[in-house]
Amino acid sequence: MRIRTIISAVLAATILPRDGQLLAQQHLRSLPEVAIDDPPMTMIELGKDAYSMSMVKFVGLRPTPSTADHRPIFRDSSVAMISSRSEDFGSEGDSGSKSGKGGKSSGEGACPCSSGKSGKAGGSKSGGSSTTCPSLQDLFGGSSKSSKSGRILVEVNKNSEDIAPDGTTADFNTTADMDLWHENRLYQNSSEDTDNLIGTSSGFRTLLPGAKNFQCAMTWTLDTGDIFYLTGLSPNSNESGVIAITGGTGCAKAAGSIQMRALGEDFESYEYELLEPPSTTTCTPLGDRFWGGLTENNTNSEAVAADGRFAGFNKTADQRLWSENDLSSNDAADIIGKSSGFCTLLPSNPNSFHPVFQCAMTWTFDDMGDSIYLSGLSRNHPDRSSVVAITGGTGCYENAAGSVLMTGVGANFESYEYELLEPPPEAAACVPLEDVFAAPGLLEVNDHWEGVTADGGEAYFNKTADMDLSFGNPLYQGNSSGQPVGLSYGFRTLLPGIAVFQCSTTLTIDESNDGRVTLAGLSPNSNETGILVVTGGTGCYEGATGAVEFTAQGQGDVVDSYLYVWKNTTEEDDTCDC
Repeated sequence: MRIRTIISAVLAATILPRDGQLLAQQHLRSLPEVAIDDPPMTMIELGKDAYSMSMVKFVGLRPTPSTADHRPIFRDSSVAMISSRSEDFGSEGDSGSKSGKGGKSSGEGACPCSSGKSGKAGGSKSGGSSTTCPSLQDLFGGSSKSSKSGRILVEVNKNSEDIAPDGTTADFNTTADMDLWHENRLYQNSSEDTDNLIGTSSGFRTLLPGAKNFQCAMTWTLDTGDIFYLTGLSPNSNESGVIAITGGTGCAKAAGSIQMRALGEDFESYEYELLEPPSTTTCTPLGDRFWGGLTENNTNSEAVAADGRFAGFNKTADQRLWSENDLSSNDAADIIGKSSGFCTLLPSNPNSFHPVFQCAMTWTFDDMGDSIYLSGLSRNHPDRSSVVAITGGTGCYENAAGSVLMTGVGANFESYEYELLEPPPEAAACVPLEDVFAAPGLLEVNDHWEGVTADGGEAYFNKTADMDLSFGNPLYQGNSSGQPVGLSYGFRTLLPGIAVFQCSTTLTIDESNDGRVTLAGLSPNSNETGILVVTGGTGCYEGATGAVEFTAQGQGDVVDSYLYVWKNTTEEDDTCDC
């Protein structure tokens, strides 16, 4: 059927050319809205759904990088976003997302892990057929009830530390206060009986402005050896919040929404309840959410330095934290939700022009209360764009994936603009992650890093909350004798007991196709091997899943490099019961 389409174009990117000179951002006038019966042949094919987005590259705006270049972390050509809206509103019987991206929801009755993110260029979240996927219901135990599953896990909070930005004990009424924990025990069915012990929980929570909510990053390690990575907002009270599983390994390759509640005056424990997935017929596709673009009004933010003072965003580990900024639709100028999260400034790099932030964000939509999570790099420069990944969500968006163009607006970042990008065509697919990380592995040379303590001093990685931050470390295939194949950015936060870090990492692997991968999990504070979970990606790595083994290399206390090797979990998946 021929689809009548309304097209508008808005320039959405900046350029970092080969010769190292930052070109001025290219501006194109918005095309007048026109109605056409067939898209021009020069355009990437538009989706046939009610809302979809496509991308057209304008050639000749910058030189093509040579293979010897360190590829920049941001888009390497000017791009116009082509937003297409059909006058049809989907075909009958269409379940899940209509947008063609971002809403990869399963139908009712499917295994919770069987139809997650696309796994493009990585591993499928299903880990195989639906008859072999793990059961979150069995993990949580108990019996089902209405909108909640009635399945409970309890974390006993005995191995935690509370640290303020100046390094003193946190009282959780100051922005950037942190709650960090390592190997708190996880029990089924609210009982601390040894028979009900299923694993441990590690991670940290960072208090956002207003002292109402924390942004969480946590890793659950099960007794089976499988790993869950979870993220989201948790209240600074005994009220309930909802977080999400956004990645895992082996039998933990699943997506799910989990209600989290702190118990006791001093949060002596946490209760987790698995929520039943909603009917896909009630979900609003992400393409609809982003139609016309979104604007975040940055009115509820604070700038906090590592020593607790005001941050000027000119020092490593400076943080921008915000809570419940309004998200508005540019199409209708309506407030559709709230944005919360934080961004941590990474070290400067002599080969780069502006430092960048590693960010973790939670967007909560007003109508359904469901959330999506975004992770990645954003530029410390107004009116410059970067691409972040949708790594998952809750409710309707448990399996969400996508690439979002993020642009700071104004000298003081008074607002941010967001556009949902269409993935590159299949012909431009990235190298599969199994091949990228294949033995002997991907080597990160630790050239550009900085260690910062909670009070802003130099870190020796012997105190809780010490941070190891890196910016633009080169990545090599196997060894460092050839040309870099990508760059690494991120930070690691040392947890209580100083045995492991909680990591947040972005790897740029195929910048020509916007190929970036986000990783999270625990890494040892030693030369032992840890496991990092692939939580998502951008461009041709949208929806990527899987896991890598991660090992620090060097002599004594000096870390010269890190080695990433793909962790094959196929055989483990075959042993799982659904």
